[in-house]
Amino acid sequence: IYSNHLGAWKEQMLDGLGAVNTTTKSLKVENQQIQNEVKQLKRDMHRKDKALAEVSALLILKKKADLLWGADEDV
Repeated sequence: IYSNHLGAWKEQMLDGLGAVNTTTKSLKVENQQIQNEVKQLKRDMHRKDKALAEVSALLILKKKADLLWGADEDV
């Protein structure tokens, strides 16, 4: 083993570690973006579920009102 070999190996090791570090950072950024997208999609789904439940409740109330007072003939 010669001293110039040690220097070359050291350079290669540091370059390799730098590449891993850069890859890790890009994966973290990508992971964060995916998590934000999932959070937004869950929020949208929850909002739509609430709206669907409200419309369903209104439809049921309308049907019950029609049964009690009869169907509206003006419509």
